[in-house]
Amino acid sequence: MHPVLAIAKKDMAQLFRDRVGFFFVFIFPIGFGVLFGVIFSGASDGPSNVRLVIADLDNSPASEALIGLLEDDPKISVTLDADRDAAFDMVRTGEQAGALLIPEGFGDDLESMFFGEGAELVVSFDPGKNLESGVLRGMIQAAAYQTMFGAFQGGASSQRMLDRARESLAESEDLNFAERAVISTFLSSADSMLSLREQDDSEDGATGDGTGGFQPITITDDSPATGSDDDPDAPKKASPDTAFEITFPQAVAWGLMSCVLGFGLGVVGERTRGTLTRLRLAPIAPWQIIAGKALACFLTCLGVQVLIMSLGVGVFGVRPDSWGILIAGILCACIAFVGLGMLLASLGKTETGSEGLSRAVLLILALVGGAGVPLAIMPGWVQQAASISPFKWVIQVLDGALWRQATFGEVIAPCAVLIGIGVVGFLIGALLFQRSSD
Repeated sequence: MHPVLAIAKKDMAQLFRDRVGFFFVFIFPIGFGVLFGVIFSGASDGPSNVRLVIADLDNSPASEALIGLLEDDPKISVTLDADRDAAFDMVRTGEQAGALLIPEGFGDDLESMFFGEGAELVVSFDPGKNLESGVLRGMIQAAAYQTMFGAFQGGASSQRMLDRARESLAESEDLNFAERAVISTFLSSADSMLSLREQDDSEDGATGDGTGGFQPITITDDSPATGSDDDPDAPKKASPDTAFEITFPQAVAWGLMSCVLGFGLGVVGERTRGTLTRLRLAPIAPWQIIAGKALACFLTCLGVQVLIMSLGVGVFGVRPDSWGILIAGILCACIAFVGLGMLLASLGKTETGSEGLSRAVLLILALVGGAGVPLAIMPGWVQQAASISPFKWVIQVLDGALWRQATFGEVIAPCAVLIGIGVVGFLIGALLFQRSSD
C-alpha cells in the first residue's frame, strides 16, 4: 500500500476508534443544528417573554383595560407591582426589561381630553436591552391608544366627558359671553350626535369607532440615562456611558471560555503523552498535582479578565461604578470556570474527544447564557434554562459593577451561584481525575 494511503488509513482508523471524537465529528453537528433550529424556530416572530413590570397607581377601569391589553399580548410577561420605585429599580438591576407607571388620575384624564391636558404614562426601559425595549415601547404605545379609543366607544364614558366639559364651562371665569355661547353650542351638538349614535348602535348592533377629536396620550420616558452635561454634579443613573460597557462583559465571558478550553486540552494532552504518569511517579502528592493545575487555570482566567478590563478602562472609556463589585465578580468568575475546566478535563480521554466535548459544552452554555445571542429572541423555556449557565451570572455581575449601579446585596446571589458551580465542578472533576490517573 502506498505510504500516503497507509497514513490516511491509520488516521481514519484512529478517529473511528475514538468513540467520543467520532461523536463530535459526525453526530454532534447534526444534533447542534436540530437543537438550535428548534430554539430559533420562533425567532422570526420577534422577542418572546419580554418582561414588563407595571405600577398601577390609578386602579381605574381605564388603567385595568390598559393592563388587560398588555397581559393579553403573548410576547409580554407582565408583573404587577404597586410601588413605583420598586418597579423602576427592577429595570435598573436588569430583572425587568421595562417598567410602566400608570399615575393616579389616568382614567379621569382620559375623560378630560377635550378640555384638559390629556393623560400621561411614564415608562422606563433597560438601556442594555435595546431589542426588548423597542418591542415594549411600541406595544405600550399601541395599547395606550387602543385604551384611549375605547373611551369613545362606550356611551357612558362619552357622556361623562360631555358632562365634565359642561361643569368646567360653568366654573370657568375667563370666558366671555360669545366664547361661552360657542362652546355651549358645540357641546349641545356633540350631545345630539352621541344620542343619534347610540340610537344607530341599538338598531344596527354596531359599536361605532368613536374616533372624534382627541388629545394624544403623553408617554414620558424616564429610562436610566447618564447625568446631564450641563450639570456635571448631577447623579449618574444606571446607564452605560459607552457601548463598550455592555460588550466588554461578553468579551470576558468568551475569554474565560478560551481559558477553560486550553486548560482541558492541556490536561488531556499530558495524560495521553504520559506526562501525568511521570508526575505521579515523582515525590508529589496527587492533591498537589490537582491543586497546581487548578491554580494555573485560576491565574490564567484572572489574567485574561484583568487584561480585557484594563484595555476597556484605558482605551475604550469603560468606567466601573463599583471597583469592589468588579473585583469580586472577576474572582468569582475565576472560581466558576476553574471548576468547570476541571470537570471537562476529567471527562476527556483523548485530545480529539476532549476538544469536541469541551467546545460543545462551552458553546451551548455561552449561547444559552446570553454571551452571544440576546436571550430575548429565545423561547421562554430557554430563558429559564439560562440559569444553569455560568456565562449568564458572570455577565450579570460585571454589568452590575460597570453600569447598573448594583449593590453588594444585589450581587450576592449571582456570585454565590458562580462559587457553587466552581466548587461542585472542581470536586467532581478532581475525583474523576484521580480515578483516571490510578
